[in-house]
Amino acid sequence: MIKLKNILLESMGNALNESDNATYERRAAEAKSFADKKFDDVSFFGFGFNELEPNLFKGEFRIRGGGNFDQYKQIISQKYIVDDKGSTADRETEFDGDRSYNPTIKIIGIRSAEKPEFEIYVDSVDIGNTTITSPNDTTTYDDMRNDIQDLLDDEGDNFVKANIECRCRVNNTDYKFQFETDDPDTTADNIYWDSDSFQQETGLDEFDDIVAKLTA
Repeated sequence: MIKLKNILLESMGNALNESDNATYERRAAEAKSFADKKFDDVSFFGFGFNELEPNLFKGEFRIRGGGNFDQYKQIISQKYIVDDKGSTADRETEFDGDRSYNPTIKIIGIRSAEKPEFEIYVDSVDIGNTTITSPNDTTTYDDMRNDIQDLLDDEGDNFVKANIECRCRVNNTDYKFQFETDDPDTTADNIYWDSDSFQQETGLDEFDDIVAKLTA
């Protein structure tokens, strides 16, 4: 009985791996088709199925021609989560021209059609020589927006920015980041995340979605 149970469990595991691998192959085929339909000079190369990350889809779009890198990235980011740090707009050559590398847009996931709800909570604010600490861990950016603006106004012509440490809460999970602003209603600059996994775990854009929330 125990032997039969082990055989069944092993078979179920193999079936699951086959199913996950088939899902990857389908996604890779869709990405190649996406590249062919959207561009004349872009090819997609998948990084292969990873048993340790079965739900993630990673690969890169390689620009063979002279297309506009930023424009291509914007189009690709409508469907896929782009790895900005891993992508490069440069065309490089090595070994006296024997090997060349095309501009590459790397992806780390598929963008969800419906983005999750999220909230941004403030931990602390530094403006000039003044530091404000949030009274509790549920103080939102909207709660402190007016206080931040008042302190910026007090600085007058010193042209300082507020440095704000925050948490973005998505599905009860907090992701820490910080940013700068000289106008809480309209600007959010120099966003830095403590973790590189925010985009792939949440489906949210680590810049566009956050700036839209902060300046709403």
